[in-house]
Amino acid sequence: MRNLFNKILRPFGFLVIKAASTAGTWIGSLAGSFGNAAKEKVNNETAMTVSTLFACIRNVSEDIAKMPLKVYKKEGDCRYEQSDHPLTRLLQYQPNPDMTAISFREAMNAHAMGWGNAYAEIQRNMEGRPIALWPIRTDRVTIYNTDSGRKFYRILTENGQTSDIWAEDIFHLHGLGSDGNTGYNIVQLAGQSIGGALGMDKFAGAYFANGMHQSGMLKHPNNLSKEAQERLKSQMTDEFGGGENAHQIMIIEEGMDFVSNTIDPEASQMIETRQFTVTEFCRWLRVPPHKVADLTRATFSNIEEQNIDYVQDGLTGWCERWEQTLWWKLLSEPEKQSGLYFEHVVEGLLRGNIKTRYEANALMWDRGVLSINEIRSKENLNPIEGGDEHFIPMNFTKLSEAGQVEQVDAMITDIAQRLASRELKELAGRVKYAEQDIGRFKEWLDEFYSKHNEYVIRTISPLGDRLGCVSLLTLEPIMKVSTHPELVFEDRKDKHAQYIANNLRGYYEN
Repeated sequence: MRNLFNKILRPFGFLVIKAASTAGTWIGSLAGSFGNAAKEKVNNETAMTVSTLFACIRNVSEDIAKMPLKVYKKEGDCRYEQSDHPLTRLLQYQPNPDMTAISFREAMNAHAMGWGNAYAEIQRNMEGRPIALWPIRTDRVTIYNTDSGRKFYRILTENGQTSDIWAEDIFHLHGLGSDGNTGYNIVQLAGQSIGGALGMDKFAGAYFANGMHQSGMLKHPNNLSKEAQERLKSQMTDEFGGGENAHQIMIIEEGMDFVSNTIDPEASQMIETRQFTVTEFCRWLRVPPHKVADLTRATFSNIEEQNIDYVQDGLTGWCERWEQTLWWKLLSEPEKQSGLYFEHVVEGLLRGNIKTRYEANALMWDRGVLSINEIRSKENLNPIEGGDEHFIPMNFTKLSEAGQVEQVDAMITDIAQRLASRELKELAGRVKYAEQDIGRFKEWLDEFYSKHNEYVIRTISPLGDRLGCVSLLTLEPIMKVSTHPELVFEDRKDKHAQYIANNLRGYYEN
């Protein structure tokens, strides 16, 4: 009977649950605080005032949120992006009428990292399909089980009322936990570290606000009246107290001497202690220090490796949590059986690194993995005619035919050097102006290669009628599709002759 009432009343916001349900697990509260030796008020609100903790949570959450999150369908050995699937709009653009996708995903991930859990109500249409995701404050959620073992979430509303929602209508993202159902509250676990950091911030503020940096002892040869002492003390505090008056020139009279007893912050290890807290919170949240602006141990030689490690170890775990929870909660059983799934495009993190992105595209094109149009699509460029072909360098030779290759190897090497030298010389004089007027540079390319390709055909004629390989013997295809041809030129100029030689050998053998 209860299930019947649930089916009737659920579309109107009601849920019938037997009163004798088992007690749930309270996830955490902003109202209370977690104990710590520093006796500071530590909760999920005050913890975010610690700069390193805030930076760690912000960086990971922003990086997860800005990565493209796509819906795919697997069919056999192939997969196809489902750009027209309704969930694509929810996850890439707008999960609900009040926020953007990046705001939603960023907030959810931040909750999951700090509180250990993040919740959103799944709004469905009459057919049961998700049409919106509404985030819920983590501290307002309690998890219960009915007598029959069915899970539901009790939400404390802003007016003090409660609303119960079945688990299948709650998107629950959580981090590491002991039971696999909820995550640890990192702020609670790291209460001692956070309390120490808050105490150190308070001490530093008080030190610079109240510290008299020229303070010490004033020695007077005679006795001063109490009124004179108070006047002198007040004058010294007004003129030399506080950080804004630090290092002012002090003038003393009547034979007085000043003996400084200022405690240097570095001598008292305050700076070292504050530096240690950076590493401490990076350890708690698995974020490399350089991501929170601590470059103490970062160098030009290891920063790239640290970034790779950050993506592989710091982000992919959260990517998997998102993808598996989305698959579990948002897809219907028929959709799951049809092969639909979600996946982050980690390459999206390379969007800001033009050189790395172009080198990766060039490598994938050289190996035949991507066509020119596929590369253009990744760069948000329109396709071009004939750009769907895939090319590979035909430079692999059977061992039994190695002797034949050696007979023409000298000729191929010479031809490759001549072709590369002529082409690179002409490009070098023009490519440096490409950034100023890319349109005019592309027009020059058309004019130059219409003549250069004829030269290529004449030069390779001693090898036979191999006119089909001309497109692989020049930089024309990649230069024409690139928006930064000067980077392509710098990357390829030292190895262009070798590329030509390798392709000539492959075509000669075929």
